Amino acid sequence: MIALCLIACTRELRVPALPLFGPTLTPPPPSPLPTSTVTPTLIPAARIAAADQALLEGDWDRARAEYQSVLDQSDDPQLRAAAQLGIGKSHLNAGDAQTANADFSAFLQAYPDSPHAADANFLLGETEVSLGNWGAAIQAYHTYQQQRPGIIDSYIEERFGEAAMLLNDYERAAQNYAAAIAAPRTGEVLDLRERLAEAYTANGDAENALAQYEIIYQSTDQGWRKARADFLAGQWLYNAGRNDEAYQKFMDAVNHYPEARDSFEGLLILVNDEVPVDDLQRGLTNYYAQNYQPALAAFDRYLTDHLEAQTTALYFKGLTYAALNQNAEAIQTFRQIIQDDPQDAHWAQAYFQLAFIQAYPDDVQTFQDFVAAAPTAPEAPDALYRAARLRERNDDFLSAAKLWTRLAEEYPASAQAADAAMQAGIVLYRAGDTSTAGQRFELAATLGSDPAQHARAWLWIGKIQQQLGNENAARSAWTEAAKLDPHGYYSLRADQLLRGEAPFTPPTKYDLNFDIAAEKAQAEVWLRATFPQIAQVDSISEVQPGIRQEARFIRGAELWRLGLLREAHAEFDSLRLDLEGDPLAMWQLALYFHDLGAHDLAIRSARRVVDLAGYPDTLLAPPFILRLRYPAPFASLVVPAATQYDLHPFLLFSKMRIESFFWKYAFSSAQARGLNQIIPTTADDIVQRLNLTDFNYYDDLYRPSVSIPMGAFYLSYVGNQTAHDPAAILVGYYAGPGNASLWQILAHNDPDLFVEVIRLPDAKGYVQTVYEYFEEYKVLYGK
Repeated sequence: MIALCLIACTRELRVPALPLFGPTLTPPPPSPLPTSTVTPTLIPAARIAAADQALLEGDWDRARAEYQSVLDQSDDPQLRAAAQLGIGKSHLNAGDAQTANADFSAFLQAYPDSPHAADANFLLGETEVSLGNWGAAIQAYHTYQQQRPGIIDSYIEERFGEAAMLLNDYERAAQNYAAAIAAPRTGEVLDLRERLAEAYTANGDAENALAQYEIIYQSTDQGWRKARADFLAGQWLYNAGRNDEAYQKFMDAVNHYPEARDSFEGLLILVNDEVPVDDLQRGLTNYYAQNYQPALAAFDRYLTDHLEAQTTALYFKGLTYAALNQNAEAIQTFRQIIQDDPQDAHWAQAYFQLAFIQAYPDDVQTFQDFVAAAPTAPEAPDALYRAARLRERNDDFLSAAKLWTRLAEEYPASAQAADAAMQAGIVLYRAGDTSTAGQRFELAATLGSDPAQHARAWLWIGKIQQQLGNENAARSAWTEAAKLDPHGYYSLRADQLLRGEAPFTPPTKYDLNFDIAAEKAQAEVWLRATFPQIAQVDSISEVQPGIRQEARFIRGAELWRLGLLREAHAEFDSLRLDLEGDPLAMWQLALYFHDLGAHDLAIRSARRVVDLAGYPDTLLAPPFILRLRYPAPFASLVVPAATQYDLHPFLLFSKMRIESFFWKYAFSSAQARGLNQIIPTTADDIVQRLNLTDFNYYDDLYRPSVSIPMGAFYLSYVGNQTAHDPAAILVGYYAGPGNASLWQILAHNDPDLFVEVIRLPDAKGYVQTVYEYFEEYKVLYGK
């Protein structure tokens, strides 16, 4: 009941009761999973497990209620201690540091000898940090370290350093950061070295600060980090009056890493102090910083002083004009490169940039001119492909087909040849020339060696035959397509066409429960038969002592228990990568990670087991291993969200699998967060539409109890604009409802044509991959 009421009851996400959308997706409620069962008759020990699960799901109120029930029902001191500690965690996670502080203090007073006392001291330190009580935080962390020495000392010393900096005890902070660097931990410590340098700087220790920046510079291959080390060292030298040394640092950043933001900051100081800077590097640094007018002036000065061909300056001058929307000047600049030196490295780039700037049909002609001028250039097939796409987008289907056909016939060994033949067939199909379209599909079936492309060709050959009324020939083609790439999109879709099903057809029933013991035993038999080194091992499903004693495993388990899931994840993943050649270790870690809730690591570990088995078809592994690869976590949240918004749970599971592999702290360069990888603009839109209050974008999207209902709502919102077609919903989620609606119009209600007219390759791949996952969930959990 709590699970089904979650969306309506959770404080942080007040989702109104909206009408259900869609005519077909009406799944029955499955039996709850053993790990998420919450009933009024749970014994206290089970309530602890349920409360811990609620914490993992980010439902602080439900977790607190479950822990409180244990306190109300149980006299067992161990259970009461666990519940008291859990209540503190729920308050801390909810941002109520003051109450959490009182909870942990009360725990330590009541249970000073508890095995969880060390955890309580660490968490007490976290609350003191949130409250700004740095001295008290240091004391709490120190007590934890005394109770649990040598396990996560690096992370504790890092916290000591942060607190000491805020207390202006810079000498102590430097000692702490140095200790954090010296203690074992996974991953680079360059950020820690930067903070150590800051502590040295604040303490007036110049040479040690500069030494740390030099270590950072020498320890990395990342240009932005080298530039930052240069700038920070230079800034220290500059503030100390050691200007000549500072200028050398700034100059190194500008000359070698002009694309880095810190290089631009150094350039500003150099220019302000009238230090001569090479105008090419000055222009590049300004260009990358989007400081276009000074960049243009610098390129002009450089070109004036260097009369010989200098196409790098000329090329970036053209890019700068384009960034300023001075297209005529940009075109003139790129034409100059094209006319002056066909052998130059920027020659082909200039041609392409020229085409990008020009309006249709001049852009098409420019791509064709490039192919005529350099028919053997590696970029020639791409130029023809782009020219064809421009023709297609401007509804000149016949010209587009000719260009794509030319690519396939003149460059049959190119990576784009098979796809070009397919594209030619698609536009001819759209133009009503069925016969010629079929010929292009047949051509595609002969090009390259990619089974997915060949399956695609045979699927469309079948559609042509069906349109011509040749049902037997159509079925024969689809049968061929189905066997070429058994678990790929086009083979799965061909198999559906043989059954007369639409894409994303859900199973009649589904059940997320299964006989764990029986399937696990079956998997163990397979493992022993497949790997001789496992056959003689007595117990293979418990993590072996050698792994449990490994430092990264110990640190990961400690960090996970303390709630530092990101840091734990890094430790575990490093261990996984080092052991990925050991099938027994991968099997045991897959089980461990799955039970822990680190599903992305479990998925990767389970997949590695199958890879090591040498299976050409990785989906023929035992069902239990496949369930580790295609899990159904957070079902108590997914099922009610799917029911409320009339979406099938398999669609939600499949979408989250592609978005995050069910890692709740997933984060992308586009600032997308959480299980559903919701970006800021989408989050703002959902918050406004649902009138959510107290929503914290930076934190709440990492909470499954928030991100799962938000993701389901937005899918249903897109569905309202796309006739509730699952493929269009997914495209609308990924590329915007407007694009999805446009592509639906182009497809004329043909679901297979819809996928082909998606003009963003990433969006098309997104739909196809989710479809593949959906089909696998049907096999594993459908009835």
